[in-house]
Amino acid sequence: MKPLVGFAGVLLAGSAVAEQPGPVATHITPVAGSDAGLTGVGLICETRRRYRPAPKLEVTITPPEVKIPDNAKRGTPLAKVTVRWSNGEPFQGQLRLTRNTAGICELSGTDLKLSRDVNKADDYKRSKCTVTAIK
Repeated sequence: MKPLVGFAGVLLAGSAVAEQPGPVATHITPVAGSDAGLTGVGLICETRRRYRPAPKLEVTITPPEVKIPDNAKRGTPLAKVTVRWSNGEPFQGQLRLTRNTAGICELSGTDLKLSRDVNKADDYKRSKCTVTAIK
């Protein structure tokens, strides 16, 4: 039985080097009473698909930081939001503004815009706007 198991190991190594298309895993199970011809013990080989992790959602805001002049008016574009799946599939869900300190941002489609006029009183203040993609 040792030569047969050694031979199966060589086949597995050979198939890994050959880079067969698609991810596969080979599972070898010893089976008693088969037609292997070696003291009634044989092997069954199965090929199974490997587990692929679920794709991740990637949200990008460009530019990540924006300096707003103190005379900027409502509707001024601040940033562009891009959403995609890590496997390249198009995103079909919704975008929501989930954090908006000082109420300075508004979401219009995939664009972040200024939700109000700003003035000198807003100088040197940092506001955060967080966009969440919901599938």
